[in-house]
Amino acid sequence: MLKCYDMETIAFGASVAALTPAKYTNKFCEEVLISVETGALRYTLNGTTAPNDGTKVGHVAAIGSSFRLTGSNDIKNFKFTQSAAAGTINVSYFNNA
Repeated sequence: MLKCYDMETIAFGASVAALTPAKYTNKFCEEVLISVETGALRYTLNGTTAPNDGTKVGHVAAIGSSFRLTGSNDIKNFKFTQSAAAGTINVSYFNNA
């Protein structure tokens, strides 16, 4: 059974952001839960940037939505920017320890 071992809040804007490596590297992180608190975001899972330049690369997560990432590659490669306005996400990190 997975257990939450850490949490963080990340502010984001027009620059590309990512999860904090110290939160998941060498911690056997298997899954993260991300909740969009303010400001919709645009994200990718393949390590490319998620530009806010009108090209609409990646996926959009609306304010109030939550989603999970599983597996070390998706967690490591998750990159995001604002979709329209700056905002914050809350992240919970889970492992099987």
